[in-house]
Amino acid sequence: MLLMIFYSVLRKKFTALYTLFTSIIFNLIFKYISSRPDTLFIPTTGPSMLLQVLSSMGFFFKSAWALAVITMIFRPVSWVSTLSALLFGIGIGILVIRGSRKIKEGAQEVRRKTFHTVAALVVGITAIAVGRTAAIVLDLAGLVAALSFPLFERIPLIREAAEGMLRKNERSGETLFKFFIGILLPLLLNQPWIVLVIAVGDGMAALVGRFFGKTKIYKGKSLEGSLSGFLGAWAVSNQFYPHPLLAAVIYTLTELFTPLDDNLVIPIVLSLLFVPWTAIWNAIIHFLGIL
Repeated sequence: MLLMIFYSVLRKKFTALYTLFTSIIFNLIFKYISSRPDTLFIPTTGPSMLLQVLSSMGFFFKSAWALAVITMIFRPVSWVSTLSALLFGIGIGILVIRGSRKIKEGAQEVRRKTFHTVAALVVGITAIAVGRTAAIVLDLAGLVAALSFPLFERIPLIREAAEGMLRKNERSGETLFKFFIGILLPLLLNQPWIVLVIAVGDGMAALVGRFFGKTKIYKGKSLEGSLSGFLGAWAVSNQFYPHPLLAAVIYTLTELFTPLDDNLVIPIVLSLLFVPWTAIWNAIIHFLGIL
């Protein structure tokens, strides 16, 4: 999948990028739904992400169809999971192709959000599957890469790819630096699910709002985008945090009203839920008592 992303960015295959992004996001939502016994999906695993993604990407890279078949042979899963993955993958591929015109018009945002979402997913999943230390190392490597980006821009292919993701008056590596700085705090607090909330919620809010948003509510942001971001954040939070509705509301309000870069602000605001305020307040009182 990482090779598909890299190739799509360099070759400007915007519709393929959006298909990949959409397939991953929907699968995360399906994983959540399938964990509920009162829903349509019976197996707790839900649709197989790899098979679903390869099925959706087969519309753009024919080799993905072959990889999908190999996956079905050598990674057997339940027939319900296999069938649902194939159906969802093909359905997502067809749906995105039909909206390809709007996707090409918003190519810059597609590449930008796809890259940010995948980066956040990699860091968040690494923290959960491997450990906090490994995720922090990845995050620090990302910070170094963001700071060193002007050096990498001397390479023509990287410079061309970067220019296609920069917004107006934005310096190279600036947003990436804010992103990696922002997610460092939840990693240090051992709350990697916050990184996953950003990956799913921010990506859904931005792309759904751009391509399907009709009802503007605040500074160009749409009701449809904010609602989709809320649902994505709530679905992820429900797996890790005992008060998922609170986390989703905080995420949505911060994303909607923050005057600063949301990549920096959202993880910091959500991390405030885990700061030991009582201990800090007692320490302040103790210090003032000494004075």
